[in-house]
Amino acid sequence: MQLRFHLRALINHGLPNLNTRELYVLTRRFGLDREEEQPLRVIGEQLGLSREGVRRIQQKALAKLNEPIADAV
Repeated sequence: MQLRFHLRALINHGLPNLNTRELYVLTRRFGLDREEEQPLRVIGEQLGLSREGVRRIQQKALAKLNEPIADAV
């Protein structure tokens, strides 16, 4: 719940700019659109990727979101 709130706040403020695919993966994976969270497999099927491919996109997007926080500390 707390992670979802913080991710939604970061994405809403555009810090940093995520590409469309990264935004889609985080939104579906963590239920940021107030829908149920989806597993990597389901997101992968929707995007035509493996679970590992979706996990990599997720990790890259989370790293981008972490950059401004790390720089501010």
